[in-house]
Amino acid sequence: MLRRRLALIVSLVCAQLVAVAQAPAPIPGNYRENFVEGNKLIEEANWPMALVYFTEAYKADSTVANVNYKMGVCYLNTSSFKRNSLVYLRRAAKNVTRNYDPFEPREKKAPENTFYFLAQAYHYNFQFDSAISYFESYKAILGIRDPEMTKEIDMRINWCNNAKEFMATPLAVTITNMGDSINGIHPDYGAVMSIDENTIYFTSRRFGETALDGGYYEDILTCEKKPDGTWTSARPISPYINTPTNEATISLSTDGQSLFLYRDDNGGDIYSSTTMNGEWMAPLPLGSDINTKYWETHACMSADGNTLYFVSDRPGGFGGRDIYRCVKLPNQKWSRALNLGPTINTAMDEDAPFIHPDQHTLFFSSKGHKSMGGFDIFFTVKNDEDGSWSAPANMAYPINTPDDDVFYMTSPDGKRAYFSSVREGGYGEKDIYMAELQQATTQALTLMKGRIYNADGSPLTQKVEITVNNSLNGELIGVYRPNSRTGNFTIILPTGGTYQISYVVDGKEYANEIIDVPAGSNYDVIDRSIDLRDLVLGKIRSDVPVDTIGKGNQHVTLPGDSLVNNKPPKNYKAELTEHHNLSFTMFFKYNISSIDPNDPDFKNFIDSCIAHINKYGDISFRITAAASQVPTKKFSSNKALAEDRATKAQTVVDNALRAKGVDMTKVKWVKVTAYVLGPQYKTDFEKKKKVYEKYQYVKIRGY
Repeated sequence: MLRRRLALIVSLVCAQLVAVAQAPAPIPGNYRENFVEGNKLIEEANWPMALVYFTEAYKADSTVANVNYKMGVCYLNTSSFKRNSLVYLRRAAKNVTRNYDPFEPREKKAPENTFYFLAQAYHYNFQFDSAISYFESYKAILGIRDPEMTKEIDMRINWCNNAKEFMATPLAVTITNMGDSINGIHPDYGAVMSIDENTIYFTSRRFGETALDGGYYEDILTCEKKPDGTWTSARPISPYINTPTNEATISLSTDGQSLFLYRDDNGGDIYSSTTMNGEWMAPLPLGSDINTKYWETHACMSADGNTLYFVSDRPGGFGGRDIYRCVKLPNQKWSRALNLGPTINTAMDEDAPFIHPDQHTLFFSSKGHKSMGGFDIFFTVKNDEDGSWSAPANMAYPINTPDDDVFYMTSPDGKRAYFSSVREGGYGEKDIYMAELQQATTQALTLMKGRIYNADGSPLTQKVEITVNNSLNGELIGVYRPNSRTGNFTIILPTGGTYQISYVVDGKEYANEIIDVPAGSNYDVIDRSIDLRDLVLGKIRSDVPVDTIGKGNQHVTLPGDSLVNNKPPKNYKAELTEHHNLSFTMFFKYNISSIDPNDPDFKNFIDSCIAHINKYGDISFRITAAASQVPTKKFSSNKALAEDRATKAQTVVDNALRAKGVDMTKVKWVKVTAYVLGPQYKTDFEKKKKVYEKYQYVKIRGY
């Protein structure tokens, strides 16, 4: 047969499977030549194009069990049309022989493994009992001839049983296709969303050079959310990133200024790109202990930028692809890679890790664990005490299905998730979906977001950085950059900390503020809109909603005017100015609630507060007190103990200031709060004293 090279765009059955390939055109009505050519393409694993030729053979004679078998197997090996295999394999199963010749065009019958593939087809079509029946039938045919295949069948039977269990009690979730601005007839997957959920980056195979499997190579595209909630049309991310071969999205840093991506280089490596003047620059490969000669497929960064989770099939793992971890060392280099261990990694593939901004919850996809079939999405929670991970839990139906469900990531509050899946009613092949989790527990963290801008609308030409430090010990938490084009920035502040936020322009710190995120607090959002001119004058001007003052985690430096009913005047603008970091923390033994006014640290704190009053004219205080859940005998409840600590702290500060002759009209108490925190008491106080004692404290902040 004369072979000629041409690009084919073939619509298959559903009119949505598009195969673009350089291959000979089928010969209409020529059963034998189409059969032979289809077999060659199967040997090359070019399933879409093989399907084109067997479709032509099927048109010539649809009654042949062997052609129906070939059609069914081809459909099973597509990414999005596995369910189409059922009708063909059911026909093939009616005429099966043990003496099968796969290469003979005159072979009319199908092989015995038709039952195995038919079982898979029933599985993908949610007919689990039928699937189990045919798996068992094929296992009986095998007998003891093939123990490895028997093991494979048992695994698939387990998948079916797991699917029946999960579908009996579906998760309360609403799943929505992300729409035709993002999804098309080609595969679209690997969504990476900015923290504010206004920008999406994703992988698409919709145009470009033709790959070996007949489709296009992967490229990275991006869309932005419009004011009405719809998305702009997808466009290539940058000419510096996409090449004629594969690039795929992996993850995005918290501030949105560093993108991790995959390239085929060196067997498959992980790269990172950063922005310059609003443009993504040429990506650079990560370090040699992350990238190896083996296949590194995916990675995600913790919110503070200090831990990288990635996937590799390097030797020494538990089987297939495993998830590894590296931590950033003091010299800013990455540590040696550490396998996350058998709690997470199985003998099968794990992929697509995503660490939630809370830095405790890890989502990933796995073919192991308790899957419904193929890749399912699981989550595990990190134990702060010993660094261990909980047993992975399946995200359940309808997030997971019998087909592959991957690339799961959530919003900071945990109420929305974005993932890739193959579902009825999609636009074509893999699509990107949003899940609204109706019963999701709100994540305990604070999202700080906003914009630093030039009043004339011009891009930020100055080097602007926002540094976050632990205000108690000065430890650097992270350095964040606003987008130079838009000025937008995002920061994640984990629960249980007090943070100094410093604004640095061209290497000089102009202003800072203190934000307290108490342990046990709920999800909170802080908005900042900062004119660069104000910033370099040492101040931050921000519109603060009235109902947030004295509530949640946000607190501000109040001016001299008094609050009315603990609320500022209407249309109040809070001005946070450069100030001293005034803080005092006392950790208590059990049932102790008083601060010693002669404590040297407390006396230094009072002196600093007086200096602040003399410089700025007034001072505002906030007290956070806590008690653990270890039972108290001296107080009526742990809550009462925490409240007593807060009350006594306020009293001792007032008395110390009065003793120094301070005009008390210049002293304001913005908020006094008390919490009961920490793990549930399990009569193990002596054994785990350090665990419980860190929740016995009072923190006083002056502004």
